[in-house]
Amino acid sequence: MSQIWIALAHVKLCTDNDALETAKGAFVPVLGIASDLDAFVALCVDKLQALGFEAVEFEDVQPFKTRLETCEVSSEVIALADSLSVDFPFAYGTFHSYPS
Repeated sequence: MSQIWIALAHVKLCTDNDALETAKGAFVPVLGIASDLDAFVALCVDKLQALGFEAVEFEDVQPFKTRLETCEVSSEVIALADSLSVDFPFAYGTFHSYPS
């Protein structure tokens, strides 16, 4: 059964992408509907690549329900989770870039 998953993605720019200006990479919260962890990671890798980013690593990967039960979750992230649907199974939050 599919459920909402959440993680913090570490991304780097693909060639010809200047979305982060001069930054070398960024961390971004990602959410998606998937049947299991592997399917969630595959979804994120695919969607981030389509946006021009290479997913380097995923941290704190867990079902969103678990995150809600164990952590304080920002209203921005809750809104992202609420926006997910079968037709739109992936969402991402604010990119937090770093210079090097």
